[in-house]
Amino acid sequence: GDVYKRQEWDKNGEVLGCIAEGSSIVFLWDVNSQRLQEIESNNKELTWLGWSRGPGNSMLAAANVKGNLLLYNHHSSKKVPIMGKHSKAIGCGAWSEDGKLALGGKDKQITVSDVDGAGLAQSSLKAEPSQIRYVVRKDKGQLEPTVSAILGNKTVYMYCLNKPHAPVELAFQAHYGDLITHQWFGDNNLMAGFSNGFLVVMATSSEEIGEELYCCQLFESLVDFNIQPGDLKVAAVGADGAVVVVDMSTWKQACTHKLELANTDRPKSVGWAGGGEILSVATEQGALVCLLAQGGAVLSACHGNSVAFMSSLKEVTVMQHGQQDKQQCKITVAIEPSFISLGPAHVVVGMNNYAWFYSLNTAALVCEKEYLATVQQLRLNGSTAAALGNGLLYVHPIDQSTGGRSARFPLSSQDQGDSDPKVSCVSLTPEFAVWGDSSGSVTHLLLEDWTPVNEFRHTCAVSQVWPSPSGMRLVLLDQARDAWLYNPLNDQMLPISSWPGTVSTVMWDSQDSHVFAAMSSAGFAVYTYAACTASGPTVRLVGVSALPATGTPMLLQGGVVLSQTGTGAMERAPLSTHTHLKPGASGLDMLDAALALLAFEAAAALCSSLDSEPAWTKFSAACLHHLEIELAIRGYRQLGNAAMVLSLQQLGELEDKNLLAGTVAMISGEFQAAEKLFWSSSQPIRALEMRQDLLQWEEALRLASLLDESQVARISCAYAQQLEHQGDHHKAQQLYDRCLSYQGVSAEQAQVCHKGRVRTTLLAGDSARGVSLAVQMVEQGLADKGLLRECAVLLQSMRQLNDAASLYEKAECYEKAVSIYIQVKNFSSAGRLMEFVSTPKLQLGYAKAKESEGKLADAVVAYRKGKDMDSVVRLLLHEQLDRATEAFQVVRDTQTVSGAKMAAEYCERRSNFTGAIEFLLFAKEADKAFALASTHDAMEVFTKQLGDKGSSEQWLAIANYYEAKAQHGTAGGFFAKCGMHQRAVELYLKSGADAHIQAAIEVVGAARDEQLTGELIDYLVGEKDGIPKEPSHIFKLYMALGSYSQAATTALIIAQQEQGRGNYKLAHKVLFETQQALQQHSIRTPQDLSKALQILHSYILVRVLVRQGDHLSGARMLIRVSKFISKFPAHIVPILTSTVIECQRAGLKRSAYEFASMLMRPEYRAQIAENYKRKIEAIVRKRASVEEAEEPLTPCPHCSAPVAETELDCSSCRQIIPLCIATGRHMVLEEWTCCMHCQFPALYSPFKKLLTAEPNCPMCGNHVDPSTLQFTKDPKEALNALLAGASEDCLLYTSPSPRDRTRSRMPSSA
Repeated sequence: GDVYKRQEWDKNGEVLGCIAEGSSIVFLWDVNSQRLQEIESNNKELTWLGWSRGPGNSMLAAANVKGNLLLYNHHSSKKVPIMGKHSKAIGCGAWSEDGKLALGGKDKQITVSDVDGAGLAQSSLKAEPSQIRYVVRKDKGQLEPTVSAILGNKTVYMYCLNKPHAPVELAFQAHYGDLITHQWFGDNNLMAGFSNGFLVVMATSSEEIGEELYCCQLFESLVDFNIQPGDLKVAAVGADGAVVVVDMSTWKQACTHKLELANTDRPKSVGWAGGGEILSVATEQGALVCLLAQGGAVLSACHGNSVAFMSSLKEVTVMQHGQQDKQQCKITVAIEPSFISLGPAHVVVGMNNYAWFYSLNTAALVCEKEYLATVQQLRLNGSTAAALGNGLLYVHPIDQSTGGRSARFPLSSQDQGDSDPKVSCVSLTPEFAVWGDSSGSVTHLLLEDWTPVNEFRHTCAVSQVWPSPSGMRLVLLDQARDAWLYNPLNDQMLPISSWPGTVSTVMWDSQDSHVFAAMSSAGFAVYTYAACTASGPTVRLVGVSALPATGTPMLLQGGVVLSQTGTGAMERAPLSTHTHLKPGASGLDMLDAALALLAFEAAAALCSSLDSEPAWTKFSAACLHHLEIELAIRGYRQLGNAAMVLSLQQLGELEDKNLLAGTVAMISGEFQAAEKLFWSSSQPIRALEMRQDLLQWEEALRLASLLDESQVARISCAYAQQLEHQGDHHKAQQLYDRCLSYQGVSAEQAQVCHKGRVRTTLLAGDSARGVSLAVQMVEQGLADKGLLRECAVLLQSMRQLNDAASLYEKAECYEKAVSIYIQVKNFSSAGRLMEFVSTPKLQLGYAKAKESEGKLADAVVAYRKGKDMDSVVRLLLHEQLDRATEAFQVVRDTQTVSGAKMAAEYCERRSNFTGAIEFLLFAKEADKAFALASTHDAMEVFTKQLGDKGSSEQWLAIANYYEAKAQHGTAGGFFAKCGMHQRAVELYLKSGADAHIQAAIEVVGAARDEQLTGELIDYLVGEKDGIPKEPSHIFKLYMALGSYSQAATTALIIAQQEQGRGNYKLAHKVLFETQQALQQHSIRTPQDLSKALQILHSYILVRVLVRQGDHLSGARMLIRVSKFISKFPAHIVPILTSTVIECQRAGLKRSAYEFASMLMRPEYRAQIAENYKRKIEAIVRKRASVEEAEEPLTPCPHCSAPVAETELDCSSCRQIIPLCIATGRHMVLEEWTCCMHCQFPALYSPFKKLLTAEPNCPMCGNHVDPSTLQFTKDPKEALNALLAGASEDCLLYTSPSPRDRTRSRMPSSA
């Protein structure tokens, strides 16, 4: 009797909790048990209650006016009282999914607690909160748990638990009225309801917060609203004395969902339960109304264009759908049914085994029917009902008062036995009852006289049948899940390909009788049935269209699916396969869709709009295939294909439809159907012609034996070749033999057949006979060796390798023969043919075979021929051969990495570290080689093998090694290689060896560094250690720095020093090399240097001339030297003595007397050798005649004036005459030649004579072949060139200190 205060369903929609005004009792009503339970809270005047929403618990919270809280566990019936949660009355609250409870009270506080009541958060407000909601929003990918509440009926307060110090308050426009309630949906959308009937949707994300997404005024006033859970997007709104359901996608009322309350009552709150299936409404007068929501599939049925559905629990509404939808009738039924069926004049509802039939015209109950089994299917036509249950079919009139016949199928088990087949499906058409049973039978019962007019036995049990509206075609689904299109007129069964896995129903298009759609979870599989085509009747899948987003599909009208939605409305959705039906449709895709659906008139219209060749081509081909000859002619005429138009016009005049269809089938590529049609026509020979054109020889042979035997031989030969290629060798051989047996076989055909016999004999497995036949044919000249090769290939593919190799050998294909011999390990035969083989691959195969036999020497030879040098090295290093020296040479010659590795490993095993280092470098393992050289003190070997190919890092490592070993000179060389010139020079100088000083000079010359040059000069002049070094180093430094003039001066000083010490050859070498260097750099040679070189060379020539017995020339050279005897201080007496002796021998007595007198001077006399002293004294004492023959004269090469042959200056022209390096005489133009190495001139005849005896140039010491000696073509030009290279300037032989002299001569670049 108390006034209702608040109600709420639990999370499962099974228990409704309520509290009454001023009461302390919580009322719980269980839907399942229909029991009302009272819970005493011990809290007076309860003001709020709410169920938890999280999984795994069922907590009920109840609060009162004192701010106290009761937590009640419905599963365990445990009560937990919490006192003083708020200081004043708690008026609102909300649970979260994870068990948190938010409460709001009149104390202007919001608290958040856990499931046990412990406080988690608290926020003070400026006004009393109401309508608390707990939501987890998504903002920028982050989850934001938020408590929202209405403050003062004007604003929405948002309290984010992650941001407790930054609450947000949303305000709305004043003309909306008071804020009644709000609710969250989506990720972060807020819907608010206002007293003036406005519904407002607002965004609350951080980027759009406060932005109104939608606003509308649906009513004059609004009390409450609640959004239905799930994806239906509807909301229940209490307003204006009624509760209506609003579609949130259109924001309009759903006409079938409206609850009108009494005039004196108004809704107070609305809510959803059971996941949105139950709508509960609480009124101001304390009434509670629960409604079953139509959120999912509605119980419905259809027939023709009419649909019947349950508009309420006990009300059936029938709608007729055509151009305009209209309501046919509403019928109140006796029960809440579990099934419904619709006929043209009746609707039936039922439950279990009971059914109620109602008239559509009067809405009155026609009859009630109780069946013997639970009804599984119930079908109606105008006057008859067919009910299927428990494998039995009951057929009876709907109106029992008419007295019509009734029957049960199959017949009674008492008459037929317990093994009767069970009916599995049934359907009714206006004239027939059609059913299928477990035995595979499909029965058509004519209802007019209750006679079975057709019974077809299928191969397996029938699961379902869906007849067309006329009943003349039906889709049959058998127990094997195969689908068929059945024609009861001729019992023709057409398989339906690509049938979906699980089909719930098949809908025939009510406006297009040859289109039907199979509905499954994957969508609609749309098919077309063509009764007459070039290939006969066909069923083809057009495509798959998606199911409607909402609603239950009921009808298919002209490619449009009518679906009943949860609100009872009917939605239309065109199938995606019917794109040509769209207004203004065009394009090739639309044309393809129209042709696939056999809508040829629509396709013609599309082609006219497209007016393109591809479009008309597709249209014409499709019409031709479906024997629409007139439309095909229209298409080909548009294409301008006159030949096709004329041909089709001729076909159109044919009365023989089989011939017409056969021709069209052949054009379309349906040859099997074409042959059948040709056979059935008046011109069966067309079938033979077609098969020959298609190279289908088996069919052609079969047809030729029936139609034209004269073509059998030719067809047999062609067919035999085809069978041979296909692998049917036995049959091909028979056909070859048969072809040879025919009379009149041409020679060409006979040769083809003979070769075919050989091949097929081999391929049939009789290789011995096949080989014999092949060899016999070649020997008889019936075939060339190509047949042997061909047979060998066949035998090889058949793995008859020995025979194949023998034929290859006979065909002179030696490499193929060797390859097979190696494969079968017939190495003796392979070895016999190896001389004809040049392919490395075969050589390698033979080598591997020999290696496997252990014949390593033979394998090495084969590996060499096969260019596999790694294997050669491997076998040579094998302990069986142990030919390491040969292996090493192979590695050096080929420098293969893998071979070098093997050689290095071999050397390491035998402690041959020198070889190991060498081969590791070949193997590109320099680091390992360096480590080995360091460990075994073999760095010299490492550096020698490395040569100039090392890297800077390697040179540095080697330099550090040698430096650590105190081998400073060697270390300096490697520092120089890695570009560390300063360090290199330091170590070179630290070593102090002449060779290392020379190396330091080369480094400084290359570096051209002024500081480095100064340090080296300081070292050479002795400023660092007080020991001046040899002047030759200064000379070499000048040469390295490119200061050739200073180098010439230094060279002359060095030569004088060496000449003073008696080192005449060394002095000669210094002067010669200096002269060569100057000449190479186009610098004129100073005259003093040339003179000094001439004197030294004259002295060196003496011994050469004396050895040849030319004492006169030797004496002349000694006379020249003696004139400059002061330049030979170390050997004055010996030289003068030799001069006296040689002059005496040559008959130059005056010269002998002069030089003998010189020796008698006191300073020389004591130094004369005892064995010559008496003789020399006798020459002076006797002083006989001092006359001597005059020296022969030869022409001066400059002016041709006569000049003594040993004179090098012309008194006439005052020119210097070049010296002959072979005789010491001056040059003459007629005998001019030169050394090919040093380019110094010589007289041709004496020089050639000298080289014949001693084949080395007396000036440079290089070998010269006398046969290569030639006269100079232009001796005058050669003379001028020598004069251009000689300078008349003389060098001053001053002797400053070495340091001053060096620095004064330093080039500016240094």
